[in-house]
Amino acid sequence: MAAAKFMTLLLALLFIAMPIGANRVMQGPTRRLTQYYNYNPRQPQTCENFPAICDNPGSAGKDCCRRQCVDLKSDMFNCGECGKWCNYGQVCCNGQCLNVLFNNKNCGGCGNKCDSGGRCVYGMCNYA
Repeated sequence: MAAAKFMTLLLALLFIAMPIGANRVMQGPTRRLTQYYNYNPRQPQTCENFPAICDNPGSAGKDCCRRQCVDLKSDMFNCGECGKWCNYGQVCCNGQCLNVLFNNKNCGGCGNKCDSGGRCVYGMCNYA
């Protein structure tokens, strides 16, 4: 509502400021007015409509999936791509679903490598 009042006031000021005899036919909103022209306060504030929302500090990630900001490298419900779920017992590491209980390069968590010759068992390097 406030945006509509602001735009009405702004347009009124533009018409008043025009010199007499000037062509008063407007071709469309100016570049500056376009942000208010396209603004709809009832439109949901989602990353689908406003992709820059995901770039804000505190966002879950920089990618937009199903109107939510996610991190495709670590989100187990959007691992590597939107809608790709990791199976039970798997973790999303750099966009791949991995079983961190028995993976020598990601033992117990993403990026946790076992020493050379060591094996990952139940998420621990060189168990037993």
